[in-house]
Amino acid sequence: MRLGLSLLVLFLTLAAEGASAAPTRHDLELWVELQPIAGEPNPAPISRDEAARRLLEEARFVFSGMLYGFEFRYVPRDRERGVAEEFVLTPIAEIPWGGEQLTILDIRHEENLMYGRLRYTLAAHEETRRDAWARSSVHRASGSGSAPRILGTVAKQSAIEDALRNAVHEYLRARVYNKPREVSGRLVLSAAPRVILRSGEYQATVQVKLVIQDLRSYAVY
Repeated sequence: MRLGLSLLVLFLTLAAEGASAAPTRHDLELWVELQPIAGEPNPAPISRDEAARRLLEEARFVFSGMLYGFEFRYVPRDRERGVAEEFVLTPIAEIPWGGEQLTILDIRHEENLMYGRLRYTLAAHEETRRDAWARSSVHRASGSGSAPRILGTVAKQSAIEDALRNAVHEYLRARVYNKPREVSGRLVLSAAPRVILRSGEYQATVQVKLVIQDLRSYAVY
């Protein structure tokens, strides 16, 4: 009886270790339009292969934003000082194109849209980076943004980047009383962005974790 119990404990321990060693996978669903967008060089309907390529490219951007994140520099608009708003977003790292970790699981069509369910399998160093963000003292924010559809293939990503700008803006507006001169830091997507097409523009909403690394105020005389 004691031997049987020992074997059972050993089996459960090995099973738990095997489960913990299993790679982490993230799934998300994206969509692309199959009809040509005004302003594109080739006005013909988009082929299945081209649509799949666009799905993979967008997935690279989203997964990179969720795992590695971005560095940002933000200058709030100040009418009294004649300062225009400026937002510079730089990827910290990007998932390489063509890697086996990113795959399309399945595809379906609805009217002029092609939906794809994609999966990314994290490497060990990516799990470490994800866990570091989870342990860090970070702030949470959300934002919304848009970009006109006429911009073409870059429009959807532009809408997401505009939503990231808005998330930083809204976070600062709620917590910093005196408008700063310049703010820099890092942010990471805490969930996949939500993007819809409405009234001729892409509209995006994002949820982020962010860290303010430097906040510069205007000089007071």
